[in-house]
Amino acid sequence: MKNFLLGVLSIIIALFFLFILGELVARAYFAYDEQSQSEKLFSSLTLDDELGWRPSSNYRFSGKLRDASGELYPVELSTDSQGFRSYGNPEADERKKVLFLGDSFTQAMQVSDDKTYYALLGEAMDIEVFAYGVDGYGSLQEYMVLDKYVDEIKPDAVIIQFCPNDIINNHPDLERRSNFNRMGLRRPYLVDGEVVYTTAASVPRLRQFAASYSKLLYTVIRKIDRLTANRHTSIERVVREEGMNNPLFRESLEVIDQVLAKVMARVPEGTDVFAFSSHWGRPYHPAFIEVAEKNGIRFINGNGRGLDMAEKKGVTIKAADTAHWNNEGHRIVANTLQRYLEKIW
Repeated sequence: MKNFLLGVLSIIIALFFLFILGELVARAYFAYDEQSQSEKLFSSLTLDDELGWRPSSNYRFSGKLRDASGELYPVELSTDSQGFRSYGNPEADERKKVLFLGDSFTQAMQVSDDKTYYALLGEAMDIEVFAYGVDGYGSLQEYMVLDKYVDEIKPDAVIIQFCPNDIINNHPDLERRSNFNRMGLRRPYLVDGEVVYTTAASVPRLRQFAASYSKLLYTVIRKIDRLTANRHTSIERVVREEGMNNPLFRESLEVIDQVLAKVMARVPEGTDVFAFSSHWGRPYHPAFIEVAEKNGIRFINGNGRGLDMAEKKGVTIKAADTAHWNNEGHRIVANTLQRYLEKIW
């Protein structure tokens, strides 16, 4: 019996040291591999009790990334102490101050600080730019950011970036059934008008522990998610096919409606509020237009169509992940926004 117990103890100790070694290797991988840098989870995101997660403070990346065609391009990106990609001068009164809010397309971890759509727009239109975007954010989280900083910035305009995965990320049941847009982290949701915190994933406590303390364990969980993603029909396909006939789609859209009402009640009187979508096509694009205009928010059209047209012509507009925009994609978005805003400003 003594020898048996010593054997079990030896195995436990060996497994413990193997785990520690694996953790060190995982941390080194995330620190130096360019693709893991672009995945961002442990470098550019930080867990947050109120928001769920937020951009890491004073994040820096200098190196090269690949676009969807495999070409390398230089990237110099950063965040400030509050996680903003761009934080202009709140005291400026000679130029319009514009606050940009969105998800990973506005966080824009695939391009340099001066190549983001809002930086290009700021230069072209001589505006003061404030930009806060976060991978995987839903509308409520974006509103909470607005609520936190709007009195400090006092923006003349707010521009909200929509994405089809907002439908998934605004509803815990939808996110729980998603293979592709499930962050697996504790976040706030608006449920029946109340803010509720939950983790829309299986084994939520293990996922939260891994995200907080172990790059190795979280990497294993993410790999398992990806390997099993195609084994079951993800809710995105169901929602895309059913649209407004899907009750969860309607519930999520109602959440966006309620959040946008909060936005309009929170911004200073006279503040222009705009919205645009990173993609176009049914059922998402028409739904976003409807819910924005219902709340008195002007929707900037043409962005998704312009990107699709460029891609059909053979222009590479995406980064290596084939989802987010590269330099050219951001340039197209900036041009679309500029053409619209110049007509009214």
